[in-house]
Amino acid sequence: PLRLGSITFDIHTFVAACLTILIGIQSVTFAAMSRRYASLRGLLPPAKRYSGVLASLTLERMLGAGLAAALVGTLGVVWCVTQWVTADFGPIEDTRILRALVLSFTTIAVGFQLALAAFLVGVMETPQK
Repeated sequence: PLRLGSITFDIHTFVAACLTILIGIQSVTFAAMSRRYASLRGLLPPAKRYSGVLASLTLERMLGAGLAAALVGTLGVVWCVTQWVTADFGPIEDTRILRALVLSFTTIAVGFQLALAAFLVGVMETPQK
């Protein structure tokens, strides 16, 4: 736990922060994809400030980032399960393992979100007749 004066940040705050990360990733990818789609279809003028970033969000790059995040999260889950095995599948008193598990699952979810967003970007970039 982290104590700042009379305030204590513990596992409950950490879980809330992980949920906030998921909501943030979802919001940012939705905004970026919406802006890119609107620019590609001529509904909005190209964003001068974001055009380079939006153009770099290709299917391959987003899939790579999603795969990397999912792999890191999976490695974290494997480490946590290994720790559980060393405890003979009994209760684990060390809360650091729970924190690592929650963060690992969050990272896996971020990876899947990025991968699914990548496929949607690929569909949006398909030329229309």
